[in-house]
Amino acid sequence: MAIHLFDAVGFFGASTTALEKGLGLVKNLAMGAIKVIEVGVAAAIGGIATIITTSIVKFAALEKGVHEIETLFGETGKAARVMEEEITSVVQGMIVNFGQKLPDAIKGTYDAVSAGIRRQDIGKFMEVAGKLAIAGVTDVATAVDLLTTSVNSYGFTMQEWERVSDRLFNTVVKGKTTIPELAGALGQVVPIAKGAKVSFEELLASVAGLTLQGLSTHEAVTALKGAISGMLKPTEEAIQTADLLGIKFGAANLEAVGLRNALREIGEATGGNVEQIALLMPNIRGLNATLALTSEEGAKKFDEGLAKIRVGGKTTQTAFEEMQNTISFQWDRLKGTLTVLQQKIGEVFGLDTKKIIGKMADWIEDNTKTIVNWVKKAKKQFDEWGENLKYWYNYAFKPHWELVDGKLEWMRSRFDRFVDKWLEKFKSWWAEAKVYGQAGIDGITDLLLIWAGRLAELISPAIQRAVSLIAANLFKSLTVGIGEQIDRYLVNPILSETNVAGQPYGPQGAYVAPGTSNQISIQRVDIGVQSNSANANAVANQTAQALLDLDRAGQYTTGGVAVTP
Repeated sequence: MAIHLFDAVGFFGASTTALEKGLGLVKNLAMGAIKVIEVGVAAAIGGIATIITTSIVKFAALEKGVHEIETLFGETGKAARVMEEEITSVVQGMIVNFGQKLPDAIKGTYDAVSAGIRRQDIGKFMEVAGKLAIAGVTDVATAVDLLTTSVNSYGFTMQEWERVSDRLFNTVVKGKTTIPELAGALGQVVPIAKGAKVSFEELLASVAGLTLQGLSTHEAVTALKGAISGMLKPTEEAIQTADLLGIKFGAANLEAVGLRNALREIGEATGGNVEQIALLMPNIRGLNATLALTSEEGAKKFDEGLAKIRVGGKTTQTAFEEMQNTISFQWDRLKGTLTVLQQKIGEVFGLDTKKIIGKMADWIEDNTKTIVNWVKKAKKQFDEWGENLKYWYNYAFKPHWELVDGKLEWMRSRFDRFVDKWLEKFKSWWAEAKVYGQAGIDGITDLLLIWAGRLAELISPAIQRAVSLIAANLFKSLTVGIGEQIDRYLVNPILSETNVAGQPYGPQGAYVAPGTSNQISIQRVDIGVQSNSANANAVANQTAQALLDLDRAGQYTTGGVAVTP
């Protein structure tokens, strides 16, 4: 845009406009800054309130879960408070160290305690469960379910928990199953397997081998249960068939040689004959498992899985450390850390909140009877008002309305016709008024133009004399004086900035405001009038030439100057 810092014509108007724009810009910036501050303060207050409210809610959920676990120990008084701190530490440790969600951490801890894990061992047990959960891509509640089923059924001690976790994890590695699937199915077969003296490793290896041959985890467990049951309690036909085949068959042999060797004996004695195996295992599910595990490929998978599970294979700790390096795990830990922070903040405000809620509950309890009586009275009053309104409507308003309704309809129709008639008249009058009004406006406009022309003819000599006088006596001093002030306060500072920016500057140049793409054209003209120029023509010549130098269209006639922007 072009800013005419000093011009022969219209200087004051241009400068005032620029000043007003500048002041307006400053005002808008100030108001914008105030608005931003107001919005920021409001947002901060709202954010703080939201954080406190959310924190109280999260603490309330933690407190409720911890107290549910605490009830399983039966502690009271000071011992209960100590117990509460211990459980809270365990639960929050699961959230922070393993990125577990609060409901899963609460349920897992509750189930562990409920399953008989001792108070002094609960922290260690939950740590093992947490690592199995991360390594096995599940939640800690599911990992606790699977671990407690295994530990309790086989009687593993605290020193064996990590080994049990490794065996379960390697079952997933060697089979086609998952920790959640094992947690949901293994409990069906563990008791009978333990009772039949089937080792934990053989049990897991057989499940892994069956899942590799197409059975789901649930189907594999059900089939294995049938096979063990067939060996524990064989039919008379099965015993006779075993005698004919020259093998020992029953609970004693299963306990003596183990599940793997018992199956190998069946496979070798029958040579894989389906009919003979069916006589030994009449239960269809047990037959399915026996055929799968005694086949050449099935026996191979069984042996491979058993070897890997027995020697440990990949440990849960190794898998856990690998998962620790993932963005997903660290993100869950970050969320867990923030959750615990909110719980601790909520605990600070929660104590006061409990007092307030308690007082509110007490007040409501104390005033329940009063509130109910007030509601009853209010209802009774509303019922009375309703009956009164109904009475007045039926016996006062409605009959009279029916009497006058017909008259009102007649009056409405007459009124509508009256309004329509006058609207048509007003439309007609308005159309005529516009015609006459336009004619009058045109006439007045023509008359004003004539008067303006005549007035110009009359005052033209006076204007010429005034221009000559101003040009001869005041023009030079006015332009020079004001030009010096403009140079001092406006032009020089701007041109100095332009010079720093490396832009051309001078009497006429371009200035680009820092940080913007708006180019400002700076134009300036100094009108110098010779002191001995006493006539209007000389002044007009000099003015027109200066304007032409500034790329303004200037022309002059005797006694006057015409300038075209």
